[in-house]
Amino acid sequence: MIIYNFKTTSLDIFTDELNLRTVHYAQTEDKLLISNSVSAFVKYSQKDFSTINTKAILEYALFDFVLTDETFIKNVHTIPPAVQLKYLDNQVEISQYWDIFNTFKNSKPELPKEAAYKKINQLLKKNLDAYLSEPEKTAFALTGGYDSRTNLALLNGKHSSGYYYSYGVKGSYDIKFAQKVARKLKLNFHPIILDNRFADNFPENALTAINVGDGMVEMSRANYIHAFKNLAVDFDYILTGLFGSELIKRPTSLGGYIDKNIQSLLFSDNIDETYREIIEKALDTACINTELLKVYEKDILNDLKSNPYINNRYPDAKKYFFYMVGWGMRKYFMKEIKAERLFVENLHPYMDIEFIELLLKTPFPWIYNWGRKKNLLDNLKIHKFYAQLMQMNNKKLTNIPTTHAYKPKYLLNKMYLPLLIAQYAFLRRKIKKVGIFNNTELMHKFYTQRKNELDEYNILFHNDKITAEFPHGIKEFNKLISLQIWMKENKLRLA
Repeated sequence: MIIYNFKTTSLDIFTDELNLRTVHYAQTEDKLLISNSVSAFVKYSQKDFSTINTKAILEYALFDFVLTDETFIKNVHTIPPAVQLKYLDNQVEISQYWDIFNTFKNSKPELPKEAAYKKINQLLKKNLDAYLSEPEKTAFALTGGYDSRTNLALLNGKHSSGYYYSYGVKGSYDIKFAQKVARKLKLNFHPIILDNRFADNFPENALTAINVGDGMVEMSRANYIHAFKNLAVDFDYILTGLFGSELIKRPTSLGGYIDKNIQSLLFSDNIDETYREIIEKALDTACINTELLKVYEKDILNDLKSNPYINNRYPDAKKYFFYMVGWGMRKYFMKEIKAERLFVENLHPYMDIEFIELLLKTPFPWIYNWGRKKNLLDNLKIHKFYAQLMQMNNKKLTNIPTTHAYKPKYLLNKMYLPLLIAQYAFLRRKIKKVGIFNNTELMHKFYTQRKNELDEYNILFHNDKITAEFPHGIKEFNKLISLQIWMKENKLRLA
């Protein structure tokens, strides 16, 4: 929200509690510049914003996120979540109006299961109604997983004539199971196949993803561009269930929310010692310039220690929760939403403070079922949350397998456990074998066509080392090469 006071000539900017759609700012001699896009400061400002913020680049390479409100461009900052930024007389003052730690630090399960299901069911239905103000302009995600199917159950017949979609390679189970659901409920379902046309358009779509992503969206998101470019012809919005499951099931996999180095720091009793181990490994791997890393080593450590999501004394479960909701989620959505918003607006009814507050009063979140290691039986118990919501609203949806390799209804009665085990053993390998898509070779070809353009950034990165590990080190390849292409596209230079 932006408010301009004509009497005092002051400008106030308010960010919401989760700050998923980030806003950035910079000051000139007599102006405050604000934008959702970091690239906009480079391309459209009269002031020169073309200098790389080396420390921010190194932090991103190490942790998949910048640890402060700095960005990849010097003198451009991100407005933090839940603050009021006041601009008056060429001065910026930032004050916080909401604090995630104070809000959730004493959270505990208060509601019995039956009452909890009822209240969550009511709130999510209310959220869906609020988000779907223009259903005729909305495409509904329908994958083989739990979130989108739970949304469908909660809609309970509403908007059944709407446009439902999923995307993946031909034969993927995200499409197969979605097709089964669509046939069962007579939905208007349209799979978006990542076929030869996707491969042919990969370079163009990969570059689009990188350009709109402010350096944080990787070339691998070309599949998003391919899908949403098609949807945008007829629709302005997409409805997804993003992040719902990450609040319910144990976050034992890293996914897009948390980097392995951040995870090590969250579990550490000694930040200095863990940080030294991270630096030693980075120096040994040498994907980034080791001399530069040594120059900024102390400054990065100071940023780590001043980051309240990483350096605090909360128990493991709450520490992890605060990071996921207050920091990791925003990081993930910066990648997700920036790749989508060029074409469609993402509606996500689970990402709502009221929902999170209610959920923490129930026994369902992983914060009350904490464990660092994967445990299939515990995850089955957590998935029961979704199965129960389906059962309450549309029983048909519990009788079709998900990409977790079993029917949701098998979670609702212990007598079904042998059937669940048998189905899981039969389907799991088949689902994993097909996957959703594989663009590894397309990514490498895209890089090969542009690699000579990136030579000027060899002072920051060792691209020979990055590519030598391909495809084993595909995550680092994807992240660091995409960042360099974005820097090149924006003609950024080293200080």
